[in-house]
Amino acid sequence: MVFLSFTLLTCVQKEKKNEDTSNWDIISNWIETEERVPHYNTLYFADGQGYEFRNESSNKLLIPLTGGPDWFGNRVGEIGERLNWNPFVNWIMPLYEDYNFFVPEKFDWGRGTMPFWNIENREKYTFDNLIANYASIIREYLSQNEYDTIIIFGHSEGGIIAPELYFLLEDFNISAIVSSGAGGLVSPLDTFVSKIATKYVEENLPDKPFDYIYYPDMIHYPMTTRELITMRADIAAWLKEKGL
Repeated sequence: MVFLSFTLLTCVQKEKKNEDTSNWDIISNWIETEERVPHYNTLYFADGQGYEFRNESSNKLLIPLTGGPDWFGNRVGEIGERLNWNPFVNWIMPLYEDYNFFVPEKFDWGRGTMPFWNIENREKYTFDNLIANYASIIREYLSQNEYDTIIIFGHSEGGIIAPELYFLLEDFNISAIVSSGAGGLVSPLDTFVSKIATKYVEENLPDKPFDYIYYPDMIHYPMTTRELITMRADIAAWLKEKGL
């Protein structure tokens, strides 16, 4: 298993140079593109549901785990919508050309719900409960499908959870983890996450199969189209370099 952090993860660090971003359009926290949500299937499991973006020409799987707690939306928007409903999935959508996606829904929220107003949903939203829920849904999905390559890709909350899921799903031979904005395992010069914590992990675990990419001017997520394009290219290049 190899690990890329955003910070991206294996044991080479690339330090991005400062660039003049004054002429780059800052769209919003939710970068909008002309890309559209492709077709997907909603699948139901014992402990919840998930969304499968099937690529029949690929035997590789990417499992995106978003940040949180995200009380006000679902993991996936309507088919055909512009990709502004979930910035994290938006970041990696170009990889759909080479990978299948499976996006687990949190708990049993389903589509069209507003979990903020449901106190029972909010009470069960703990780190341990979410890990157990993700693990159950992903395990059931993987037991029904065969993939040669399986990559967990987590941002923020999802990036913190990803390593724990790796151990809970180790019998499925997870190939790699990509983690962004997630504490000691990751961070760009992050307003939410300390770069010092990431540097500490990098410098004190020198023999671990981790790679790091730092984005000195980026906050907790890409805020400009240029930042989004750069991050997408770096992820794709790292996956290609690792033969994934």
